[in-house]
Amino acid sequence: MRKKNLSKILLMAATLLTSYGLPAQQASEIINIQEPVDEDIYLAGRSINILSAVTGDAVLAGQRVTVAQSVTEDLIAVGERIILRAKIGDDVRAAGRIINIDAEVGDDVILAAETIALGPNATISGRTWAAARSIDVAGQLGAELRAAAQEVTISGQITGNVYLIAENIEVLPGAMITGDFSYRSSTEANIASGANISGKVIRLEMELPEEPDAPIFLIISGFFLTLLLSVSVMSWLFSRLIVDAGTSITQEGFKSIGLGVVLFLLTPPIILILVVTVIGIPLGLALLALYFIILFLGLVVGINFIGDLFLKLIGKREDGGNGWRLLGIALAIILIMVTQLIPLLGGLAFIILFLLGLGAAAMQLFKRYRVEYR
Repeated sequence: MRKKNLSKILLMAATLLTSYGLPAQQASEIINIQEPVDEDIYLAGRSINILSAVTGDAVLAGQRVTVAQSVTEDLIAVGERIILRAKIGDDVRAAGRIINIDAEVGDDVILAAETIALGPNATISGRTWAAARSIDVAGQLGAELRAAAQEVTISGQITGNVYLIAENIEVLPGAMITGDFSYRSSTEANIASGANISGKVIRLEMELPEEPDAPIFLIISGFFLTLLLSVSVMSWLFSRLIVDAGTSITQEGFKSIGLGVVLFLLTPPIILILVVTVIGIPLGLALLALYFIILFLGLVVGINFIGDLFLKLIGKREDGGNGWRLLGIALAIILIMVTQLIPLLGGLAFIILFLLGLGAAAMQLFKRYRVEYR
């Protein structure tokens, strides 16, 4: 009975989340926006091309994302290659393998990728925060730059302070920084004689992580066992849903990750609106609790998906019992923990897996709700 009631609650939450404020959703292999759009858009596909102006926000998830015409409000993008060639009216938040910005951005920029390039035509009015293996700043930044990378190259103009954490730092001739230039590195920054830095140049000591009170092995083991137990319990409670969600990832991966991005980013503002209206406080708090449950359910779906791939490789996916399924979950968790040792790429892979699981779980919850209450 408890399992059935909890399922109903989750179904209703998924319906609310997937039907609230999503005026322009689309999921396909190739999406070309060729006509002006006067509302927010939420797109997921292998290739997404914004070829006409968007009046509103744009939330995009795909292998290749190209914005060739203006977006008046925020841009949120996830993909392997993200290219911005037109004005973004407000903030930009993007994560991918390669990010190339060569246009005007009206406010802040937050980026995570393997390679980030802010081209000579890039003009960012707000703060720029970035994490990558390689960062190249050739444009104009209107506020502070905070970046962490293996290599950072600056040849453009920065109006504000600069704070870097990197192995190799180069400030090329013609670069102009009006604020302080602070950096942490094991080697001294290479600042060309032709570079102009108005503020102080400050080299800070590299911070070493503090020794944990308990042995690291015990900490990792405790985390692993706690996560294994939690995922196993959720997998038992929602076994059928998790299997179907795994199928959704296989068959509708782009749609799953797109919906996952939308749910993850859109739900907190909805909760805030409900709480601010006072009368909606009970619903807002209930939705907040359900939001965290669904987030964890998305993680469970992602872990089970990887675990099923392991079982399929050894021929135990179909006829394996609970013991084999537990082994699959354990191996998936170990793989995820090991990949986190890979700088940036490990975190990006985890985010993609989590968003896939979240979107697939939401789709299955919504399908079950439609069937039960039709």
